[in-house]
Amino acid sequence: CTPARMGGAGNTTNPPLFADWPAGNVRLRGDSPGVDAGTNLPWMADGRDLDGAPRLDRWMRRADMGAYERRRPGALIQSR
Repeated sequence: CTPARMGGAGNTTNPPLFADWPAGNVRLRGDSPGVDAGTNLPWMADGRDLDGAPRLDRWMRRADMGAYERRRPGALIQSR
């Protein structure tokens, strides 16, 4: 986002803390401010991220910012 828009509604001012930005891995690290900070929308109840994982966390029911949901250590992924 441009400096004029930083800090506005829906924007963050902290780095997203990607898993491996130089290698193109834009999944969020566990300490990212974007984890559980997305906006939940009705379609997300059954929606999937780009990896095919559920868009909403099974227990917290919160979306992460970005195109991928962070998989917590030990998480089990069930495909439909």
